[in-house]
Amino acid sequence: MLDAKKALKDTARIVNILAVLSVAVPLLLYAIAAWFSYHAHFVDAQRRLESTADVVREHAIKVFDTHLLTTLTVNEILRGMSEDQILSRQDEINRRLKNVIQGLPQIQDAWVLDLKGFLIANTFAAPPGRDYSDREYFKVFQSGAKIVPETYLGGLLKGRFEGSIFFTVATARRDANENFAGVISSSVNPGYFGDFYKQVAETGFSAVSLFREDGAILARFPGSHENLLNYPKWTMLTEKVSANPREGFLDGVKTIDGVERQVAYSRVTGYPVYVTVSMNRSTIIGAWLEQMTTWALIVLPVIFALLGLSLVALRYTRKEAVALERLRREMSLRETSEAQLRQLQKMEAIGQLTGGIAHDFNNLLTIIIGSLNLMQRRMARGETDVIQFVDGAMDGAKRAATLVAQLLAFARKQPLEPKPTDVNRLLTGMSDLLQRTLGGQVMVETVQSGGLWLTNIDANQLENALINLAVNARDAMPDGGKLTLETANTYLDDEYCVTHAGLTAGQYVVICVTDTGAGMPPEVAAKAFEPFFTTKESGRGTGLGLSQVYGFVKQSNGHVKIYSEIGHGTTVKIYMPRYIDSVASAEVKRETS
Repeated sequence: MLDAKKALKDTARIVNILAVLSVAVPLLLYAIAAWFSYHAHFVDAQRRLESTADVVREHAIKVFDTHLLTTLTVNEILRGMSEDQILSRQDEINRRLKNVIQGLPQIQDAWVLDLKGFLIANTFAAPPGRDYSDREYFKVFQSGAKIVPETYLGGLLKGRFEGSIFFTVATARRDANENFAGVISSSVNPGYFGDFYKQVAETGFSAVSLFREDGAILARFPGSHENLLNYPKWTMLTEKVSANPREGFLDGVKTIDGVERQVAYSRVTGYPVYVTVSMNRSTIIGAWLEQMTTWALIVLPVIFALLGLSLVALRYTRKEAVALERLRREMSLRETSEAQLRQLQKMEAIGQLTGGIAHDFNNLLTIIIGSLNLMQRRMARGETDVIQFVDGAMDGAKRAATLVAQLLAFARKQPLEPKPTDVNRLLTGMSDLLQRTLGGQVMVETVQSGGLWLTNIDANQLENALINLAVNARDAMPDGGKLTLETANTYLDDEYCVTHAGLTAGQYVVICVTDTGAGMPPEVAAKAFEPFFTTKESGRGTGLGLSQVYGFVKQSNGHVKIYSEIGHGTTVKIYMPRYIDSVASAEVKRETS
C-alpha cells in the first residue's frame, strides 16, 4: 500500500507539472511567435513601402519628362524669333502652344515670358504685357547666378486670375547666342498626381506625396489643393536626404500632418523632387494585433484543453493508483502461480527424463545381468562355452555407454575436439557411409555450395549428428525416397536472433538435411528435440537421437531449426558459426589440398 501511495504522490506531482507546462509552454510559444510576427509586420511594411516608392517615382519621372518634352517643343516653335516677332504672331503662337499641351491632363497651361518677366505668349488667352517678374521661377533664371538649374520646379501657387492651384515647371529660353531671353513655364495640376496617389493609397497606404528637395510639398493624397498650400516644409525629410540623397526609410516619424508613420522616400531621377509613400504605425500594429487575436483564438482553446486534460488526469490518478496496487497484487499472485507451474513442469520433465533413463537402463541391465547369470550357471556346471553370454553382456554395456553419451550430448557436457572443418569435404567423405546406412530404397544427394566457409566443430560429432538425422529421415520414408544434404553460406541478422535466445547475429555455415517423407504436424515438430520423445513404436529408438543433435549444435555455439509439413517431408537446418582465423584457415587448406 505504501508503494501505491508513493506512486500516487509521484503521479500527482507529474500531473501538476504537466498542468503548469500546459499553460506556460503555449503562452511562451505564443509570446515568441508574437515577437517575431511584430518585427515581421514592420519588415514587410518597409519592403512594401520601398517597392511602392519605386513605382511612384517612375510615375513622376514620366510626368516630368513629358513637361521637358513640352518645353523643348515650345522652344522649337520660338527658335530664332525676337520678342516683336512673337508679339506680332501672338494668336498663331498661342494656338500652337494649345496644340502642344492638348491631351496632357497634367499640364494646365503654358506661357512664355520675356527677359524682363512680361508675358508674350500663353495658352490661357491672357493679353500680353502682364508682369510675372516677381515669380520665384523667373527670379531663379534672371539672377545670373553661376549655378542655374536646367529645370526649375516652383512651389505650390494659386493663380492670380483664375484662382487654380498649381506648381510650375520652368526652363530658361535662350537666344541664338545662348543668352538669357526669358522663361518657358508650364503649370502642373497637383490633382493629376493626387488621383494617381489615391489609387496607390487604396492598396494599403496612408499617404503618398511629392516634395521638393527643400521639403516643400507639391502634391499629396490625402489632402485638398487648398490644404496643401497651408502645409509647412517637412524639414525632417531634408535632414534625412542630406545623409542619404537617393533613397531611404524613415522609421516611425511624425509627418507634416502630425501623424506617426513609416515612410519610404525616393528621388525622382533628374529632378530636384522626392516621392514619399507612408503607412501609419497604428495600421501596422493593428494588422499585427488582428493576427495575434486570430492566433489567440487557436492557442487559448488548446491551453484550456490541455489544462482540462491535466485536471482530468489528476482526478483519475487516485483510481489508477488503487488499480495499480490491485494489479500488482494480482501480478504477484500470478508470478507465484507461474513459478509453481514452472516448478511442476520442471519436475515433470525431470520425472520423464528419469523415467526414460531408468527404463532404458533397466532394459540394458536386464541384458547384462541375464547374460552374467546364464554364464555363472554354466560355469558352475563346468561348462566353458559362455562366449555368447559374454558378448551379450558386452553389447548391453556398449549400448549403456552410448545412452550415456547421448545424455551428455543433450546436456552439452560431452567432451568435444573442435577444429576448423571444411563441411563440403566432410560430406563427400561420408556419402558412401550414408548410402550404406540408409539402404538402396533411399537415394542420397549432396548439393555443395562453392566457396563454403570453414567452421570450427568436432567433425566426428557432426558426422554422428548427420547420421542420426539420416536415420530419422529413413524411418520417415518406409517406402523409400530421397535424402538431400545441402550446404551454403548464410547470415543471421539481429531481427532473427532476437526471437531465438542464445543466438548471436553473424555469418554461419548452414547444412540442410531434407527428406521426402510423411512429414510431421506442428505439435510433433515442436517436441522433436525433447529427450525420450519419439513417435516410433516401442523398440525402434530411444528418443535421444534428435536430442543429441540439438545438444551438440548448441554446445558448438550453433543453431538448429526444423521445418516440416504433413505430406511434404521435413527439413532440418544446422547453423554453425563461420571460422574466421585466416592463419588456421590457410593451414586447413594446406592439410586438405
